[in-house]
Amino acid sequence: MSSDSGAASSDSTLQLIAKKIRSQFLLFCIAIALVIVTVIQTAGVDAALPIGAILIVFFVGAIVYSFVEKDQGPVARSLDAVPDSKGEELELQVWMKHVDPSKPEHVYRIGDQVRVCVRASRDCYLTLLNLASDGELTILFPNRHNQNNRIQGGITHEIPSDGYGFNIVLEEPVGVDRLKAIATLDPKPLLETQFDPDGEFFHSVPSSATPRAMCVVAASVEKRQDREWAAASTQFEVKKI
Repeated sequence: MSSDSGAASSDSTLQLIAKKIRSQFLLFCIAIALVIVTVIQTAGVDAALPIGAILIVFFVGAIVYSFVEKDQGPVARSLDAVPDSKGEELELQVWMKHVDPSKPEHVYRIGDQVRVCVRASRDCYLTLLNLASDGELTILFPNRHNQNNRIQGGITHEIPSDGYGFNIVLEEPVGVDRLKAIATLDPKPLLETQFDPDGEFFHSVPSSATPRAMCVVAASVEKRQDREWAAASTQFEVKKI
């Protein structure tokens, strides 16, 4: 997910470059192998040598790729550190919707503008997390525009709603994203965040830091009595256009 307002930071640019490199690394290995074959054949070298060169390229590529494409299983399960539940005094619901009502429900593609809908049974403090398919964890709420995360109970809140000054636009990577909404009765934040007035709307952490961040959230939740918090989740698949 991303906001379509404001320039991207240098960190976001570097992360995007890294994702592109990661997703196309094997194609790069293939291209290098073809170059090696062309050069060796032009030089009139025996066929055994280009075959050996290709095997070496793919062997090295497979090793590097195995490190780049780490198992995302633990990251994907990190949101489960805070299980869905409802307190004795608090219930919570979360779901997705298109900004354009003409688009098919439950079908989301790159470039679609969406809103996250949350409804709590009573006044509470909301933390809304999005776990992308690549493991990046983004705090959708609170955000730079709405740093006060208190919401009114009994009504549906849309993030972003009209007047926020930005939209949530789905972007790469494709795959299944997960949303986790956590509501508490006290205002103490689950994660410490600082929003730069000139920075991005949402605070994000890379996939390598996601499990640790969710451990911090879970520890903060566990300090509260069961009746004082609730959590709900949903997931959606981002597809290509």
